[in-house]
Amino acid sequence: MRTLKWLSLAAAIACPLLLSMPVGAETFRMNGNFCSARLADTGKLDRSSTLGVLNSSTSTATVECPFRFPLSSAKVNSVSVTINNRHANVSFTCTLFGLTAEGGVFWSSTVGTSVTGVSTLSFFTNPTVTVNQMNMQCVIPGAVSGSQSYVASYISNTTP
Repeated sequence: MRTLKWLSLAAAIACPLLLSMPVGAETFRMNGNFCSARLADTGKLDRSSTLGVLNSSTSTATVECPFRFPLSSAKVNSVSVTINNRHANVSFTCTLFGLTAEGGVFWSSTVGTSVTGVSTLSFFTNPTVTVNQMNMQCVIPGAVSGSQSYVASYISNTTP
């Protein structure tokens, strides 16, 4: 009888959690090395297999970070980027762009932080947004006293 009560309690807790999860959800984690510099900032970046893409110059550098979708379009549930801001006086900002199949921007969202250290910046969680393509642009603060700011990784959670 006691075991039955525990099973009933576990089912009461687990069933709503399972039902709230998106069916067929896919999470894609990309290393910061997938980001590429804008042409004018190409010489400012270093790459690390563990840290991602780093700004080695003393001025800001802008990188473009692509996303991968399994189908021609996807419902985006959440997007986040993990960064390390080493510059106390300059904000680290990232802008997420939702793109049409033709490449036109139909929405964008910008997040940022002026806090130094590792941070995870989140764009949105609900409601889901259907997109054909997505791109993220980050402005990485310049190095200060030899310490480089960087994009470590970025994640998208989608459903078909």
